[in-house]
Amino acid sequence: MTGYFELTWLDVTVSVSLVGVLLVVVLVQRLGIARGVFIGMIRTFAQLMIIGYVLKFIFDLSKWYWVLLMLAVMLVVAARTAAQRDESRQPGRMTTAGAAIAIGAVVTMGTVMAFVVRVRPWYTPEILIPLSGMVIGNTMNAVALTTTRFRSEVSHQRGQVEAALALGATSSQASSRPFREAMRAGLIPTMNALMVVGLVQLPGMMSGQIIAGILSVQAVRYQIVVMYMIACGAAVGSLVAALLMRRQLFTLRHQLRSEYL
Repeated sequence: MTGYFELTWLDVTVSVSLVGVLLVVVLVQRLGIARGVFIGMIRTFAQLMIIGYVLKFIFDLSKWYWVLLMLAVMLVVAARTAAQRDESRQPGRMTTAGAAIAIGAVVTMGTVMAFVVRVRPWYTPEILIPLSGMVIGNTMNAVALTTTRFRSEVSHQRGQVEAALALGATSSQASSRPFREAMRAGLIPTMNALMVVGLVQLPGMMSGQIIAGILSVQAVRYQIVVMYMIACGAAVGSLVAALLMRRQLFTLRHQLRSEYL
């Protein structure tokens, strides 16, 4: 097959029936989330339409400052989303999430753009924005899981943590077990994806390239790089998130801030 199969607006309209199946299940089972499903369907359409025109604008201009602005917006939205999953009232949640996601994305994308993809100029929007989006999105999930799990583990093991602190342990030593559990939780989705990719799941990027007419071998190469990018971003982001969360939950004198649990 050459080229790609072009979808018409009629095809897109017909696909709405797929969401209709979800809506029917929700209504029949009385799950109470029908309104959320409807809003989600509308937001999906609106957001993707808007981003489509925004990307066309950025691609046509191909200016580094527009590319960086787009990445900054993506980062802010990801940080806000990750922070919202943390139901605590701890200040600085968004800053913590944003820093962890940003560091994970910068380390990953810096390595890929310098040593793997090596496009010129480095800010080529057709390459940098899609790849960064995948890294930021997956790092966001890892960070959100890590921060919420860390707080939960410290809260559940509060007695043991405070006992260790009373015996002279540092905050790092006293929270070592919650730290490991939090990072493990944050990395589980990434590990699962690495285990089943190509066997159970054909990732979106690879499938899209194949549909667009790119040779399957070349599409596989890109997908391998993407999976390793996602793993790196999640690992770095999860580690940074856990370190920042520990610093927020404990004082410099190695005392637990119980009001944040």
